[in-house]
Amino acid sequence: AGVVVGLPGVLVEGTVLCDPLCAFDAGFTRQCLVSRQYAAGLIQSYEVGVWHQIVDQVRECEARSEVNCTNSPKCEVDQFRFCTTSRSWAASMISTTTDQGGLGFGIERCGVFGQLFAAEGRCALLSESSTCQADTLCQWDSIRGCKVSEQAVLKTLRQDYHEELVRVSLRRERCNALTSSSECTGECEWQSTTTLRQLSDGRRATATSSGMCKLRTVDALLSVTGEDCPLRVLFRRHTACGEATSASACRSPECYWSGSRCSGHPMTLEFEFLSMFGIDHPELVGSLTVANATCAGLNATACNAACVRLTSGAPPRTQGLFLSFFLSTWAFLWAAAF
Repeated sequence: AGVVVGLPGVLVEGTVLCDPLCAFDAGFTRQCLVSRQYAAGLIQSYEVGVWHQIVDQVRECEARSEVNCTNSPKCEVDQFRFCTTSRSWAASMISTTTDQGGLGFGIERCGVFGQLFAAEGRCALLSESSTCQADTLCQWDSIRGCKVSEQAVLKTLRQDYHEELVRVSLRRERCNALTSSSECTGECEWQSTTTLRQLSDGRRATATSSGMCKLRTVDALLSVTGEDCPLRVLFRRHTACGEATSASACRSPECYWSGSRCSGHPMTLEFEFLSMFGIDHPELVGSLTVANATCAGLNATACNAACVRLTSGAPPRTQGLFLSFFLSTWAFLWAAAF
């Protein structure tokens, strides 16, 4: 199969005349996004230091086939059979201090999540079930291998964040004491009886005004997350978009509507991460902004004409570069912690 190259390139069999600018995200947003290859190329052109190193490693792993992926200790095959950076290396880069060549998102900056990033890096290095189970922080998963155990997450929270959890409990009780949706505001959110039934048994119930006031999950998460931690960006955007209950209320471009759910748009998160990480070279940000505007106006056909074709059946690697790097190590913590 050849390579399809879009503007300003031409269709050439097996030859790439320009970096792929866009990639159509058929799996999630169903929109045309800036390609990871293009974003990575900008970082390599304008940035030095740790992010240049991270992008180099991401591209080195993604250039490998499934067969030779694990020849590098910094790469591993993910659940989609892609070669990507290993969880252990990514977690280590995230939690290691800046003076030691990492991003510095350890316990001092990200609270419990920084602590668990470091633990994830440690567990991911254990390749055998026996050695994994022998470590009190870890548990063996038949698909993902060795990962931080949910019991370890709960133990860490109870031991090291007791005061924070007590305050969360008091705030939760205050929300639970509110008996009407008009009172249930701020850090509290109203869950109707219909919503509660749908969550428990999946069936649609008759609409009713009764319900329960609960503490928002994001406020519980933020209580054990450092004030300067980039994960706060993800939590807040996820929650802000998730509050929309219809496609019309799911505001664009910050959010996107898919599968009856409103979620944070990958490119919005990407730009927020750029700002958070201090990657603010004017030409880099300007080029990415122009690329985003160009790709956003393309339909699926035009978008794919600017991209390298993917292997049949494989999901597209369209998720933002920075967002993808973080999601490779922290997604499991959301469910385990709360």
